[in-house]
Amino acid sequence: MVRAVENWAELRGTVREIRPRPGVPRMHDVVLAVDEARDVEGYPNLLTEAVGQDLVVSVDSASLGDLEAGAKVRCRAQRADPRTVVADPEGPAKL
Repeated sequence: MVRAVENWAELRGTVREIRPRPGVPRMHDVVLAVDEARDVEGYPNLLTEAVGQDLVVSVDSASLGDLEAGAKVRCRAQRADPRTVVADPEGPAKL
């Protein structure tokens, strides 16, 4: 089994869509139009290629609050595997 390297990026962008994550209770997918993917000191940034693209970020449903499409946000996130990006437990914060 291949283990993912610990990695983090500070994403900034616009929420395009929020939807329940299929098959994963208490998680939502936030589709984020990524404007920036800043480095987090001490960790490799595996999300630099997401700038200028829509990225699906899995977020704990409890951290969504009143977040809605169109909101400008920042969110610390990591690539969990080649197809999955997960937000830290605090989730996205409005800018």
